[in-house]
Amino acid sequence: MVSADEFGRSLRGTTGLVSRRADALSLFGTDRAALLRALSAIGLTLPALVVTLALERRSLGLPVVGPGALLDDAVLAAAVATGHVAAFLVPLAALLWVVRGTPSASRFVPWAVVTTWISVCGSFALALPGALYLMNLESAEFTALLTCAFTALVLQAQFFATRLTFGVGPGVAGGIVLLGLLADLGLGSLVRGLVG
Repeated sequence: MVSADEFGRSLRGTTGLVSRRADALSLFGTDRAALLRALSAIGLTLPALVVTLALERRSLGLPVVGPGALLDDAVLAAAVATGHVAAFLVPLAALLWVVRGTPSASRFVPWAVVTTWISVCGSFALALPGALYLMNLESAEFTALLTCAFTALVLQAQFFATRLTFGVGPGVAGGIVLLGLLADLGLGSLVRGLVG
């Protein structure tokens, strides 16, 4: 399980990486146990999952309020939940497949710890615009703008963390981040195809 201290350090580390501070990397663990704890932290993103499910239901014209409204379509809820969890795991699996058997494989675990925490912390930021939209506090256009801005910050942190953990140049780091982004977008399209 993730302690409050580790969550706090990881949040500070993520904020530091968004600010491009190399010393922020020291706030994260680098071993397999740290990776398991980071993966277990995906469970903390349940509020972001609820927002995603509500947005998906709203886009389909389904109710988002009322007793049991979010779970009245079990297939939709299961598809969105599966997509949510897979969005954390698929980019990790894709890069593991790329680096296995190479000298870079030894740096995979530290990278996976850091980028998983960035994704966990980023999920809260990315859920905020959607939550405001669901409460009719922001327009769809402003929500999209905020989502793009937060996505850019998360990708910047992923890029900087990738450069630091793998010790690679901007081209390779950008390629790794792009690989994860494409895997995530492909997964999102698959989920939308299943629920649409």
